[in-house]
Amino acid sequence: MISERLERGVRASNLLVDDPELSAYLRNVTCRSVGDLRCGELRIYILREPGFNAFMLPNGAMVVRTGLLLRLESEAELAAVLGHEASHYVRRHTLARWRKEKRTRATWAVLGSVVAAGGAVAQASTGSAGGWSFAGDAVAAAEIAAIYGLFAYGRKQEREADIDGIRWMTQGGYDARAAHAIWRKMADEQAASGDAGRFSLVSTHPAPKRRMKYLGELAAEMSGGERPPIAQAFAVRFAEHREAWLTDELPLTHPASFAMVAERQRALGFSAGLSAYMEARSWMRLARRGGPKERAGALSSALSAFRRGDAANDGMPAQAHREWGRALLWAKRPDLTAAQGQFNRYFELRPDAPDRSAIKSMMERRLSKRRR
Repeated sequence: MISERLERGVRASNLLVDDPELSAYLRNVTCRSVGDLRCGELRIYILREPGFNAFMLPNGAMVVRTGLLLRLESEAELAAVLGHEASHYVRRHTLARWRKEKRTRATWAVLGSVVAAGGAVAQASTGSAGGWSFAGDAVAAAEIAAIYGLFAYGRKQEREADIDGIRWMTQGGYDARAAHAIWRKMADEQAASGDAGRFSLVSTHPAPKRRMKYLGELAAEMSGGERPPIAQAFAVRFAEHREAWLTDELPLTHPASFAMVAERQRALGFSAGLSAYMEARSWMRLARRGGPKERAGALSSALSAFRRGDAANDGMPAQAHREWGRALLWAKRPDLTAAQGQFNRYFELRPDAPDRSAIKSMMERRLSKRRR
């Protein structure tokens, strides 16, 4: 009953990605990676949520977050994750986890959190700005977190899911080394941020050195020693969603982790100039909200990203130069001449800029104060 309520919430959510072709593609990869018989029991949903995660409900509903898809680089990596999650369902790991929670915690506290989360998912909205938020409900994110807390499987369960996933994807024709690659990638991202992050797959699927070792051994044993093929066509599946999904990541992903995601997207064909601008925005958020020690480093990283975007063949959007100018003014010793140059570039690209007068007035005051 609880699982069905959660699934209804997912189906009704405004965060559900309405892309029949993408949904069909994930369905096909799932069937190929786990086999048609097992696939027949699964229902796959894509939610527009940032973060490196997916989860499996006890009733056969699998939820894949767009943040996870954004971080994958090949169909084989996708197959590895889908197979791993499907194994949790086949082996009834999620059900066992829920039963354990009922024994170790107050039954209604557990079920109450999950039921509330189901309602929160149903009410979720992408918001008017296209970013990630929850329809005015400040508690909703915490309620959603209750779901992920229930999927912290034991070490034995994780190993079983790893082995099943690798075995199934190999039988489906995928290179087993992709499984090791995806878990290594997650660990690297977590290490870069120095934090588990929001609903990180690393936090609910621990990846210690011992685990990475046996994943590598399993992959070597099952891959046949061939080099994994480069799946360039994989990136095309998400091309139209990349900018929106990267934008979703900005407020919730540490800039160091975001930079890794953006770099991989550039390797898959995403705009070098636009991704560099988004990296700069990510660092600027940290500069605004971090402490004094973080601010200097974050500002330096933002300025470096702006320069990289400006040097890219496809350049940056007009607003990037406005933000670059503002970033230059944040420095301990602001470079007013360089800032004015970036604002002028912004006006050149946006002759009808609505904030032209405000920026000019602000710069006139700054320049006048310096002359005095």
